[in-house]
Amino acid sequence: MRNYFSYLGKIVGEFKILYLKSFLFILVITVIQVFIPLSMRWIITNISEKKSISFFIICILGYSLFLLISNISDVAWYKYLDYIGGHVLEFIRTELFLKIKKSNYESILTIGKERIKNILYTDVLKIFSMVTFSTIQIISNITLIMVLFVISFFINYKISFILIIMTIIGFLISMFTRESIKNASRKVNEKMKIDNEYTNEFVDSIELIKTNNLMQYYLNKGKTGVWDFISTSIKADNKLVFFKNINTDYHTLVSLFMAAFLSTNSTYNNSGDIVFYLFITNLILNLSSKIENLIYSISRELPSFENIDDILNLPLNNGTDLIESVNTVRFDNVSFKYQNSDKIIIRNADYTFTSGDIVKVQGGNGGGKSTFLKLLMGLLSPTSGNIFINNIDIKSISQDCLINEILYIDQDELIINGSISNYLNALTDKGVSLEKINDLKNLLNLNLKSENIQNNGKSLSGGQRKKLLMMKLLLLSGRKSIVIIDELEAGLDVETKSLLINIEKEIFENNKNSIIFKISHEKANNYTYNKVINF
Repeated sequence: MRNYFSYLGKIVGEFKILYLKSFLFILVITVIQVFIPLSMRWIITNISEKKSISFFIICILGYSLFLLISNISDVAWYKYLDYIGGHVLEFIRTELFLKIKKSNYESILTIGKERIKNILYTDVLKIFSMVTFSTIQIISNITLIMVLFVISFFINYKISFILIIMTIIGFLISMFTRESIKNASRKVNEKMKIDNEYTNEFVDSIELIKTNNLMQYYLNKGKTGVWDFISTSIKADNKLVFFKNINTDYHTLVSLFMAAFLSTNSTYNNSGDIVFYLFITNLILNLSSKIENLIYSISRELPSFENIDDILNLPLNNGTDLIESVNTVRFDNVSFKYQNSDKIIIRNADYTFTSGDIVKVQGGNGGGKSTFLKLLMGLLSPTSGNIFINNIDIKSISQDCLINEILYIDQDELIINGSISNYLNALTDKGVSLEKINDLKNLLNLNLKSENIQNNGKSLSGGQRKKLLMMKLLLLSGRKSIVIIDELEAGLDVETKSLLINIEKEIFENNKNSIIFKISHEKANNYTYNKVINF
Protein backbone atom coordinates (compact mmCIF):
# COMPACT_ATOMS: atom_id res chain seq x y z
CA MET A 1 0.00 0.00 0.00
CA ARG A 2 3.03 2.30 0.40
CA ASN A 3 3.26 2.85 -3.36
CA TYR A 4 -0.46 3.62 -3.49
CA PHE A 5 -0.28 6.31 -0.79
CA SER A 6 2.94 7.70 -2.23
CA TYR A 7 1.47 8.10 -5.72
CA LEU A 8 -1.84 9.36 -4.32
CA GLY A 9 0.05 12.07 -2.43
CA LYS A 10 1.89 12.97 -5.62
CA ILE A 11 -1.35 13.27 -7.61
CA VAL A 12 -3.14 15.26 -4.90
CA GLY A 13 -0.12 17.56 -4.64
CA GLU A 14 -0.21 18.14 -8.40
CA PHE A 15 -3.95 18.87 -8.47
CA LYS A 16 -4.58 20.46 -5.06
CA ILE A 17 -7.37 22.76 -6.24
CA LEU A 18 -9.24 19.99 -8.10
CA TYR A 19 -9.12 17.66 -5.10
CA LEU A 20 -10.08 20.46 -2.71
CA LYS A 21 -13.12 21.17 -4.89
CA SER A 22 -13.96 17.46 -4.87
CA PHE A 23 -13.94 17.44 -1.04
CA LEU A 24 -16.25 20.49 -1.02
CA PHE A 25 -18.44 18.64 -3.51
CA ILE A 26 -18.46 15.65 -1.13
CA LEU A 27 -19.76 17.88 1.66
CA VAL A 28 -22.56 19.18 -0.55
CA ILE A 29 -23.49 15.65 -1.66
CA THR A 30 -23.38 14.50 1.97
CA VAL A 31 -25.75 17.26 3.07
CA ILE A 32 -28.15 16.30 0.28
CA GLN A 33 -27.93 12.58 1.09
CA VAL A 34 -28.45 13.21 4.81
CA PHE A 35 -31.44 15.43 4.14
CA ILE A 36 -33.25 12.54 2.41
CA PRO A 37 -33.81 10.37 5.54
CA LEU A 38 -34.28 13.43 7.76
CA SER A 39 -36.98 14.85 5.50
CA MET A 40 -38.54 11.38 5.27
CA ARG A 41 -38.61 11.21 9.07
CA TRP A 42 -40.20 14.67 9.30
CA ILE A 43 -42.81 13.88 6.61
CA ILE A 44 -43.86 10.54 8.14
CA THR A 45 -44.10 12.04 11.63
CA ASN A 46 -46.16 15.06 10.53
CA ILE A 47 -48.43 13.14 8.14
CA SER A 48 -49.39 10.73 10.92
CA GLU A 49 -50.22 13.72 13.15
CA LYS A 50 -51.97 16.05 10.67
CA LYS A 51 -53.80 13.34 8.66
CA SER A 52 -54.35 15.81 5.80
CA ILE A 53 -54.51 14.73 2.14
CA SER A 54 -53.38 18.15 0.89
CA PHE A 55 -50.45 18.16 3.29
CA PHE A 56 -49.60 14.62 2.16
CA ILE A 57 -49.63 15.67 -1.52
CA ILE A 58 -47.48 18.77 -0.84
CA CYS A 59 -44.95 16.63 1.07
CA ILE A 60 -44.77 14.02 -1.69
CA LEU A 61 -44.30 16.70 -4.37
CA GLY A 62 -41.66 18.47 -2.29
CA TYR A 63 -39.86 15.22 -1.59
CA SER A 64 -39.99 14.29 -5.31
CA LEU A 65 -38.50 17.67 -6.19
CA PHE A 66 -35.72 17.11 -3.69
CA LEU A 67 -35.01 13.62 -5.11
CA LEU A 68 -34.72 15.24 -8.55
CA ILE A 69 -32.21 17.73 -7.13
CA SER A 70 -30.32 14.82 -5.56
CA ASN A 71 -30.27 13.01 -8.91
CA ILE A 72 -28.97 16.11 -10.72
CA SER A 73 -26.25 16.56 -8.07
CA ASP A 74 -25.19 12.93 -8.56
CA VAL A 75 -24.87 13.48 -12.31
CA ALA A 76 -22.80 16.63 -11.68
CA TRP A 77 -20.66 14.69 -9.18
CA TYR A 78 -19.80 11.92 -11.62
CA LYS A 79 -19.10 14.45 -14.37
CA TYR A 80 -16.68 16.19 -12.02
CA LEU A 81 -15.00 12.87 -11.20
CA ASP A 82 -14.56 12.32 -14.94
CA TYR A 83 -13.05 15.81 -15.21
CA ILE A 84 -10.55 15.11 -12.43
CA GLY A 85 -9.85 11.70 -13.95
CA GLY A 86 -9.02 13.29 -17.30
CA HIS A 87 -6.38 15.52 -15.71
CA VAL A 88 -4.93 12.63 -13.70
CA LEU A 89 -4.84 10.31 -16.73
CA GLU A 90 -3.12 12.97 -18.83
CA PHE A 91 -0.58 13.63 -16.05
CA ILE A 92 0.33 9.96 -15.59
CA ARG A 93 0.61 9.28 -19.33
CA THR A 94 2.66 12.45 -19.95
CA GLU A 95 5.04 11.59 -17.10
CA LEU A 96 5.59 8.07 -18.45
CA PHE A 97 5.92 9.22 -22.08
CA LEU A 98 8.55 11.81 -21.15
CA LYS A 99 10.39 9.31 -18.98
CA ILE A 100 10.55 6.80 -21.84
CA LYS A 101 11.73 9.50 -24.23
CA LYS A 102 14.57 10.53 -21.89
CA SER A 103 15.52 7.01 -20.78
CA ASN A 104 18.32 4.72 -21.84
CA TYR A 105 17.18 2.86 -24.97
CA GLU A 106 18.74 -0.48 -24.04
CA SER A 107 16.96 -0.41 -20.66
CA ILE A 108 13.69 0.16 -22.52
CA LEU A 109 14.42 -2.90 -24.66
CA THR A 110 15.09 -4.90 -21.48
CA ILE A 111 11.57 -4.16 -20.21
CA GLY A 112 10.17 -4.99 -23.65
CA LYS A 113 7.84 -2.97 -25.87
CA GLU A 114 4.85 -5.28 -25.37
CA ARG A 115 5.10 -4.96 -21.58
CA ILE A 116 5.47 -1.18 -21.89
CA LYS A 117 2.32 -1.08 -24.04
CA ASN A 118 0.47 -3.03 -21.36
CA ILE A 119 1.73 -0.71 -18.62
CA LEU A 120 0.83 2.44 -20.55
CA TYR A 121 -2.70 1.19 -21.18
CA THR A 122 -3.86 -1.35 -18.58
CA ASP A 123 -1.82 -0.30 -15.54
CA VAL A 124 -2.27 3.43 -16.15
CA LEU A 125 -6.05 3.01 -16.39
CA LYS A 126 -6.07 1.00 -13.16
CA ILE A 127 -4.04 3.65 -11.32
CA PHE A 128 -6.19 6.42 -12.77
CA SER A 129 -9.27 4.59 -11.46
CA MET A 130 -7.72 3.97 -8.03
CA VAL A 131 -6.49 7.51 -7.30
CA THR A 132 -9.62 9.22 -8.62
CA PHE A 133 -12.85 7.22 -8.61
CA SER A 134 -12.08 4.60 -5.96
CA THR A 135 -10.26 6.85 -3.49
CA ILE A 136 -12.66 9.78 -3.72
CA GLN A 137 -15.68 7.45 -3.50
CA ILE A 138 -14.23 5.83 -0.36
CA ILE A 139 -13.79 9.28 1.22
CA SER A 140 -17.29 10.29 0.13
CA ASN A 141 -18.90 7.13 1.54
CA ILE A 142 -16.98 7.34 4.82
CA THR A 143 -17.96 11.00 5.20
CA LEU A 144 -21.63 10.18 4.65
CA ILE A 145 -21.54 7.28 7.13
CA MET A 146 -19.86 9.46 9.80
CA VAL A 147 -22.39 12.26 9.35
CA LEU A 148 -25.28 9.78 9.53
CA PHE A 149 -23.85 8.33 12.75
CA VAL A 150 -23.46 11.81 14.27
CA ILE A 151 -27.07 12.74 13.44
CA SER A 152 -28.24 9.37 14.70
CA PHE A 153 -26.42 9.94 18.00
CA PHE A 154 -28.25 13.24 18.46
CA ILE A 155 -31.57 11.46 17.89
CA ASN A 156 -30.79 8.34 19.97
CA TYR A 157 -27.31 7.33 21.05
CA LYS A 158 -28.30 3.79 22.15
CA ILE A 159 -29.68 2.82 18.74
CA SER A 160 -26.66 4.48 17.12
CA PHE A 161 -24.29 2.36 19.17
CA ILE A 162 -26.15 -0.81 18.08
CA LEU A 163 -25.99 0.38 14.47
CA ILE A 164 -22.22 0.93 14.66
CA ILE A 165 -21.68 -2.61 15.96
CA MET A 166 -23.89 -4.07 13.22
CA THR A 167 -22.05 -2.04 10.55
CA ILE A 168 -18.65 -3.33 11.74
CA ILE A 169 -19.94 -6.91 11.73
CA GLY A 170 -21.37 -6.41 8.22
CA PHE A 171 -18.03 -5.02 6.99
CA LEU A 172 -16.16 -8.03 8.40
CA ILE A 173 -18.67 -10.49 6.90
CA SER A 174 -18.24 -8.80 3.53
CA MET A 175 -14.43 -9.10 3.78
CA PHE A 176 -14.58 -12.76 4.80
CA THR A 177 -17.09 -13.83 2.16
CA ARG A 178 -15.30 -11.91 -0.62
CA GLU A 179 -12.12 -13.95 -0.19
CA SER A 180 -14.05 -17.20 -0.43
CA ILE A 181 -16.00 -15.95 -3.47
CA LYS A 182 -12.75 -14.86 -5.14
CA ASN A 183 -11.08 -18.26 -4.60
CA ALA A 184 -14.11 -20.13 -5.92
CA SER A 185 -14.29 -17.93 -9.02
CA ARG A 186 -10.56 -18.37 -9.63
CA LYS A 187 -10.87 -22.16 -9.64
CA VAL A 188 -13.76 -22.00 -12.13
CA ASN A 189 -11.75 -19.69 -14.41
CA GLU A 190 -8.79 -22.07 -14.32
CA LYS A 191 -10.99 -24.98 -15.40
CA MET A 192 -12.55 -22.82 -18.13
CA LYS A 193 -9.09 -22.08 -19.51
CA ILE A 194 -8.20 -25.79 -19.53
CA ASP A 195 -11.45 -26.64 -21.29
CA ASN A 196 -10.79 -23.87 -23.82
CA GLU A 197 -7.34 -25.36 -24.47
CA TYR A 198 -9.02 -28.70 -25.30
CA THR A 199 -11.30 -27.08 -27.90
CA ASN A 200 -8.43 -25.04 -29.36
CA GLU A 201 -6.32 -28.18 -29.65
CA PHE A 202 -9.18 -29.92 -31.46
CA VAL A 203 -9.46 -27.11 -34.02
CA ASP A 204 -5.68 -26.99 -34.52
CA SER A 205 -5.69 -30.76 -35.09
CA ILE A 206 -8.47 -30.94 -37.72
CA GLU A 207 -6.07 -32.17 -40.43
CA LEU A 208 -4.55 -34.71 -38.02
CA ILE A 209 -8.01 -35.98 -37.00
CA LYS A 210 -9.12 -36.36 -40.61
CA THR A 211 -6.04 -38.42 -41.49
CA ASN A 212 -5.73 -40.47 -38.27
CA ASN A 213 -8.01 -42.45 -36.00
CA LEU A 214 -8.09 -39.81 -33.24
CA MET A 215 -11.74 -38.80 -33.01
CA GLN A 216 -12.50 -40.93 -29.95
CA TYR A 217 -9.41 -39.57 -28.20
CA TYR A 218 -10.64 -35.99 -28.62
CA LEU A 219 -14.23 -36.88 -27.66
CA ASN A 220 -12.98 -38.47 -24.43
CA LYS A 221 -10.65 -35.56 -23.76
CA GLY A 222 -13.46 -33.07 -24.40
CA LYS A 223 -15.83 -35.00 -22.13
CA THR A 224 -13.24 -34.98 -19.34
CA GLY A 225 -12.72 -31.24 -19.77
CA VAL A 226 -16.43 -30.46 -19.71
CA TRP A 227 -17.14 -32.45 -16.55
CA ASP A 228 -14.05 -31.18 -14.76
CA PHE A 229 -15.35 -27.68 -15.45
CA ILE A 230 -18.93 -28.54 -14.42
CA SER A 231 -17.91 -30.33 -11.19
CA THR A 232 -15.72 -27.36 -10.23
CA SER A 233 -18.58 -24.98 -11.07
CA ILE A 234 -20.97 -26.96 -8.85
CA LYS A 235 -18.58 -26.75 -5.91
CA ALA A 236 -17.97 -23.06 -6.61
CA ASP A 237 -21.67 -22.29 -6.89
CA ASN A 238 -22.20 -23.82 -3.45
CA LYS A 239 -19.86 -21.20 -2.04
CA LEU A 240 -20.78 -18.35 -4.37
CA VAL A 241 -24.53 -18.55 -3.77
CA PHE A 242 -24.16 -19.32 -0.07
CA PHE A 243 -21.78 -16.45 0.72
CA LYS A 244 -23.57 -13.93 -1.50
CA ASN A 245 -26.81 -14.80 0.27
CA ILE A 246 -25.10 -14.38 3.65
CA ASN A 247 -24.47 -10.71 2.85
CA THR A 248 -28.04 -10.18 1.64
CA ASP A 249 -29.52 -12.13 4.55
CA TYR A 250 -27.44 -10.21 7.07
CA HIS A 251 -28.80 -6.91 5.75
CA THR A 252 -32.33 -8.31 5.96
CA LEU A 253 -31.81 -9.55 9.51
CA VAL A 254 -30.38 -6.22 10.65
CA SER A 255 -33.35 -4.36 9.13
CA LEU A 256 -35.76 -6.82 10.76
CA PHE A 257 -33.99 -6.46 14.11
CA MET A 258 -34.12 -2.65 13.93
CA ALA A 259 -37.80 -2.68 12.96
CA ALA A 260 -38.69 -5.11 15.74
CA PHE A 261 -36.57 -3.30 18.32
CA LEU A 262 -38.07 0.08 17.51
CA SER A 263 -41.67 -1.07 17.20
CA THR A 264 -41.68 -3.10 20.42
CA ASN A 265 -40.05 -0.44 22.54
CA SER A 266 -42.47 2.26 23.56
CA THR A 267 -39.67 4.82 23.73
CA TYR A 268 -38.79 4.43 20.02
CA ASN A 269 -42.07 3.49 18.34
CA ASN A 270 -42.58 6.83 16.56
CA SER A 271 -43.32 5.93 12.91
CA GLY A 272 -40.98 8.64 11.62
CA ASP A 273 -38.09 7.28 13.72
CA ILE A 274 -38.77 3.72 12.55
CA VAL A 275 -38.69 4.75 8.88
CA PHE A 276 -35.61 6.92 9.49
CA TYR A 277 -33.59 4.18 11.18
CA LEU A 278 -34.63 1.50 8.72
CA PHE A 279 -33.57 3.80 5.87
CA ILE A 280 -30.17 4.78 7.29
CA THR A 281 -29.52 1.18 8.43
CA ASN A 282 -29.80 -0.08 4.86
CA LEU A 283 -27.92 2.95 3.55
CA ILE A 284 -25.00 2.55 6.00
CA LEU A 285 -24.75 -1.21 5.40
CA ASN A 286 -24.73 -0.67 1.64
CA LEU A 287 -22.14 2.10 1.92
CA SER A 288 -19.88 -0.02 4.15
CA SER A 289 -20.17 -2.87 1.65
CA LYS A 290 -19.19 -0.49 -1.17
CA ILE A 291 -16.21 0.76 0.85
CA GLU A 292 -15.03 -2.81 1.41
CA ASN A 293 -15.46 -3.52 -2.29
CA LEU A 294 -13.47 -0.41 -3.27
CA ILE A 295 -10.68 -1.21 -0.79
CA TYR A 296 -10.52 -4.74 -2.16
CA SER A 297 -10.34 -3.48 -5.76
CA ILE A 298 -7.48 -1.14 -4.81
CA SER A 299 -5.54 -3.90 -3.00
CA ARG A 300 -6.03 -6.22 -6.00
CA GLU A 301 -4.59 -3.65 -8.43
CA LEU A 302 -1.59 -2.55 -6.32
CA PRO A 303 0.93 -4.35 -8.62
CA SER A 304 0.15 -1.67 -11.22
CA PHE A 305 2.14 0.82 -9.14
CA GLU A 306 5.16 -1.50 -9.22
CA ASN A 307 4.77 -1.83 -12.98
CA ILE A 308 4.81 1.90 -13.66
CA ASP A 309 7.77 2.22 -11.26
CA ASP A 310 9.70 0.01 -13.69
CA ILE A 311 9.33 2.83 -16.22
CA LEU A 312 9.74 5.72 -13.77
CA ASN A 313 12.99 4.17 -12.46
CA LEU A 314 14.58 3.71 -15.89
CA PRO A 315 18.10 5.19 -16.08
CA LEU A 316 18.19 8.50 -17.93
CA ASN A 317 20.35 9.72 -20.78
CA ASN A 318 22.14 12.44 -18.85
CA GLY A 319 23.81 14.25 -21.76
CA THR A 320 23.63 18.05 -21.49
CA ASP A 321 26.28 19.29 -23.95
CA LEU A 322 24.92 21.23 -26.92
CA ILE A 323 26.09 21.13 -30.53
CA GLU A 324 24.94 23.29 -33.43
CA SER A 325 26.07 21.00 -36.25
CA VAL A 326 28.08 17.83 -36.72
CA ASN A 327 31.47 18.16 -38.38
CA THR A 328 33.11 14.91 -37.31
CA VAL A 329 32.05 11.51 -35.97
CA ARG A 330 34.67 9.15 -34.54
CA PHE A 331 34.33 5.56 -33.33
CA ASP A 332 37.30 4.88 -31.02
CA ASN A 333 37.84 1.12 -30.52
CA VAL A 334 34.09 0.57 -30.08
CA SER A 335 32.70 -2.85 -29.15
CA PHE A 336 29.12 -3.69 -28.34
CA LYS A 337 27.05 -6.57 -27.03
CA TYR A 338 23.52 -6.50 -25.61
CA GLN A 339 22.83 -7.01 -21.92
CA ASN A 340 22.46 -10.66 -20.91
CA SER A 341 24.14 -11.76 -24.14
CA ASP A 342 27.65 -13.05 -24.77
CA LYS A 343 27.56 -12.37 -28.51
CA ILE A 344 29.75 -9.41 -29.48
CA ILE A 345 27.98 -7.72 -32.39
CA ILE A 346 30.55 -4.98 -33.06
CA ARG A 347 34.19 -5.56 -32.14
CA ASN A 348 36.96 -2.94 -31.87
CA ALA A 349 35.47 -0.59 -34.49
CA ASP A 350 37.56 2.43 -35.47
CA TYR A 351 35.94 4.87 -37.91
CA THR A 352 36.23 8.57 -38.62
CA PHE A 353 33.65 10.48 -40.66
CA THR A 354 33.73 14.15 -41.63
CA SER A 355 31.37 16.56 -43.36
CA GLY A 356 30.96 15.70 -47.02
CA ASP A 357 31.49 11.94 -46.53
CA ILE A 358 29.13 9.62 -48.37
CA VAL A 359 29.35 6.27 -46.62
CA LYS A 360 27.95 2.96 -47.81
CA VAL A 361 27.11 0.52 -45.00
CA GLN A 362 26.62 -3.03 -46.24
CA GLY A 363 26.46 -6.57 -44.92
CA GLY A 364 24.13 -9.48 -44.31
CA ASN A 365 21.19 -9.61 -41.91
CA GLY A 366 22.28 -9.79 -38.28
CA GLY A 367 25.78 -8.60 -39.14
CA GLY A 368 25.60 -5.43 -37.06
CA LYS A 369 24.33 -2.71 -39.43
CA SER A 370 21.31 -1.80 -37.27
CA THR A 371 23.42 -1.85 -34.11
CA PHE A 372 25.97 0.45 -35.76
CA LEU A 373 23.19 2.91 -36.63
CA LYS A 374 21.77 2.85 -33.09
CA LEU A 375 25.25 3.56 -31.72
CA LEU A 376 25.67 6.39 -34.23
CA MET A 377 22.33 7.94 -33.16
CA GLY A 378 23.10 7.61 -29.45
CA LEU A 379 20.34 5.09 -28.80
CA LEU A 380 22.85 2.50 -27.61
CA SER A 381 26.08 3.06 -25.68
CA PRO A 382 29.28 1.12 -26.45
CA THR A 383 30.11 -1.80 -24.20
CA SER A 384 33.71 -0.60 -24.52
CA GLY A 385 35.35 2.24 -26.38
CA ASN A 386 33.89 5.67 -27.12
CA ILE A 387 32.01 7.55 -29.82
CA PHE A 388 32.84 11.21 -30.29
CA ILE A 389 30.88 13.87 -32.18
CA ASN A 390 32.88 17.06 -32.73
CA ASN A 391 35.37 15.54 -30.22
CA ILE A 392 32.63 15.40 -27.55
CA ASP A 393 31.68 12.02 -26.09
CA ILE A 394 28.23 11.22 -27.50
CA LYS A 395 27.04 10.22 -24.01
CA SER A 396 27.58 13.84 -22.91
CA ILE A 397 25.51 15.34 -25.72
CA SER A 398 21.86 16.24 -25.19
CA GLN A 399 19.50 13.74 -26.81
CA ASP A 400 17.45 16.62 -28.21
CA CYS A 401 20.55 17.96 -29.96
CA LEU A 402 21.19 14.57 -31.56
CA ILE A 403 17.57 14.44 -32.75
CA ASN A 404 17.93 17.90 -34.27
CA GLU A 405 21.13 16.98 -36.13
CA ILE A 406 20.39 13.43 -37.32
CA LEU A 407 17.86 12.36 -39.93
CA TYR A 408 17.09 8.64 -39.98
CA ILE A 409 14.91 7.16 -42.73
CA ASP A 410 14.06 3.52 -42.04
CA GLN A 411 12.15 1.51 -44.62
CA ASP A 412 10.03 -0.07 -41.87
CA GLU A 413 9.50 2.97 -39.67
CA LEU A 414 6.09 3.69 -38.24
CA ILE A 415 4.03 6.31 -40.07
CA ILE A 416 1.92 8.60 -37.90
CA ASN A 417 -1.85 8.28 -38.33
CA GLY A 418 -3.84 11.24 -39.58
CA SER A 419 -3.72 13.41 -42.66
CA ILE A 420 -0.56 13.58 -44.79
CA SER A 421 -0.35 17.25 -43.87
CA ASN A 422 -0.41 16.46 -40.12
CA TYR A 423 2.17 13.70 -40.62
CA LEU A 424 4.64 15.97 -42.41
CA ASN A 425 4.02 18.93 -40.07
CA ALA A 426 4.72 16.72 -37.05
CA LEU A 427 7.99 15.53 -38.60
CA THR A 428 9.28 18.94 -39.66
CA ASP A 429 8.10 20.81 -36.55
CA LYS A 430 7.91 23.99 -38.68
CA GLY A 431 4.90 23.39 -40.87
CA VAL A 432 4.65 22.49 -44.52
CA SER A 433 2.34 24.39 -46.88
CA LEU A 434 -0.32 22.50 -48.82
CA GLU A 435 1.29 23.83 -52.00
CA LYS A 436 4.61 22.23 -51.04
CA ILE A 437 2.89 18.94 -50.15
CA ASN A 438 1.09 18.87 -53.51
CA ASP A 439 4.38 19.59 -55.33
CA LEU A 440 6.02 16.64 -53.56
CA LYS A 441 3.06 14.36 -54.33
CA ASN A 442 3.27 15.29 -57.99
CA LEU A 443 7.04 14.82 -58.05
CA LEU A 444 6.71 11.35 -56.50
CA ASN A 445 3.54 10.46 -58.40
CA LEU A 446 1.86 9.66 -55.09
CA ASN A 447 -1.82 8.89 -55.51
CA LEU A 448 -3.83 7.86 -52.46
CA LYS A 449 -7.50 6.91 -52.21
CA SER A 450 -7.67 8.77 -48.92
CA GLU A 451 -5.62 11.66 -47.58
CA ASN A 452 -5.83 10.12 -44.10
CA ILE A 453 -3.18 7.63 -43.01
CA GLN A 454 -4.60 4.74 -40.98
CA ASN A 455 -3.17 1.77 -39.12
CA ASN A 456 0.22 3.53 -39.06
CA GLY A 457 0.59 3.17 -42.82
CA LYS A 458 0.11 -0.61 -42.86
CA SER A 459 -2.97 -0.24 -45.04
CA LEU A 460 -0.86 1.48 -47.73
CA SER A 461 1.02 -0.37 -50.42
CA GLY A 462 4.78 -0.75 -50.02
CA GLY A 463 5.38 1.80 -52.76
CA GLN A 464 3.03 4.36 -51.18
CA ARG A 465 4.74 4.00 -47.80
CA LYS A 466 8.18 4.46 -49.38
CA LYS A 467 7.00 7.58 -51.22
CA LEU A 468 5.81 9.11 -47.94
CA LEU A 469 9.27 8.38 -46.52
CA MET A 470 10.82 10.00 -49.61
CA MET A 471 8.76 13.11 -48.83
CA LYS A 472 10.25 13.09 -45.34
CA LEU A 473 13.73 12.71 -46.86
CA LEU A 474 13.24 15.61 -49.26
CA LEU A 475 11.85 17.92 -46.57
CA LEU A 476 14.44 17.24 -43.86
CA SER A 477 17.70 16.19 -45.51
CA GLY A 478 18.84 19.80 -46.01
CA ARG A 479 18.36 20.62 -42.32
CA LYS A 480 20.44 17.82 -40.81
CA SER A 481 24.15 17.28 -40.29
CA ILE A 482 23.86 13.48 -40.50
CA VAL A 483 21.54 11.76 -42.96
CA ILE A 484 20.94 7.99 -42.67
CA ILE A 485 18.98 6.20 -45.42
CA ASP A 486 18.28 2.62 -44.37
CA GLU A 487 17.44 0.30 -47.31
CA LEU A 488 14.70 2.56 -48.62
CA GLU A 489 14.97 0.99 -52.07
CA ALA A 490 14.09 -2.52 -50.87
CA GLY A 491 10.99 -3.92 -52.59
CA LEU A 492 10.44 -0.95 -54.91
CA ASP A 493 9.31 -1.33 -58.50
CA VAL A 494 11.69 -0.21 -61.25
CA GLU A 495 10.04 3.17 -61.79
CA THR A 496 9.93 4.13 -58.10
CA LYS A 497 13.47 2.84 -57.51
CA SER A 498 14.72 5.01 -60.40
CA LEU A 499 12.94 7.99 -58.83
CA LEU A 500 14.59 7.28 -55.45
CA ILE A 501 18.04 6.99 -57.06
CA ASN A 502 17.64 10.41 -58.65
CA ILE A 503 16.45 11.95 -55.37
CA GLU A 504 19.37 10.45 -53.45
CA LYS A 505 21.87 11.61 -56.09
CA GLU A 506 20.57 15.15 -55.77
CA ILE A 507 20.82 14.98 -51.97
CA PHE A 508 24.36 13.59 -52.14
CA GLU A 509 25.44 16.35 -54.49
CA ASN A 510 23.80 19.25 -52.65
CA ASN A 511 24.48 18.30 -49.00
CA LYS A 512 28.25 18.83 -48.94
CA ASN A 513 28.15 19.85 -45.29
CA SER A 514 26.41 16.65 -44.16
CA ILE A 515 27.67 13.15 -43.43
CA ILE A 516 25.48 10.73 -45.36
CA PHE A 517 25.12 7.02 -44.58
CA LYS A 518 23.46 4.77 -47.12
CA ILE A 519 22.56 1.27 -45.88
CA SER A 520 21.93 -1.12 -48.72
CA HIS A 521 21.99 -4.76 -49.80
CA GLU A 522 22.25 -3.60 -53.40
CA LYS A 523 25.45 -4.77 -55.08
CA ALA A 524 25.23 -2.19 -57.86
CA ASN A 525 26.78 1.15 -56.96
CA ASN A 526 24.55 3.92 -58.26
CA TYR A 527 26.59 6.57 -56.46
CA THR A 528 30.20 7.41 -55.72
CA TYR A 529 30.94 6.53 -52.11
CA ASN A 530 34.14 7.73 -50.55
CA LYS A 531 33.86 5.24 -47.68
CA VAL A 532 32.44 1.73 -47.36
CA ILE A 533 31.79 -0.16 -44.10
CA ASN A 534 31.23 -3.90 -44.22
CA PHE A 535 29.47 -5.97 -41.56
